[in-house]
Amino acid sequence: MGTMGVPQPSEINAAFADGFNRGDVDALLALYHPDAAVVEVDGTVSHGTDPIRDHLERLIAIGGTMTSTNLTTVVAGEIALVTAAWEIVGASVAPSINGRSAEVLRLGADGTWAYVIDQPA
Repeated sequence: MGTMGVPQPSEINAAFADGFNRGDVDALLALYHPDAAVVEVDGTVSHGTDPIRDHLERLIAIGGTMTSTNLTTVVAGEIALVTAAWEIVGASVAPSINGRSAEVLRLGADGTWAYVIDQPA
């Protein structure tokens, strides 16, 4: 599968925005552990690679340009909690969508950090 994640937890939000802006589902998926969980808009939780790929494809489909700014990073051993402020401008559904995210990251065997829980809003 190649390298997952990012070298530092504080870099993952910018990496996510970059993948979104390039429309690269595989690059986004590589930021998630295979057993990760993503909170959907309706509050349900999707678990695992295939549901997360579906989630990311739906996200990319709305279009626009994303910015995501890391706000906080707390590391405890092999776990990190990050928060970010994100915005998508020019999406098909609205001129601007924005929110605050909270994500739990885990350090992988390859020395990079990837999402285990992604709560976008």
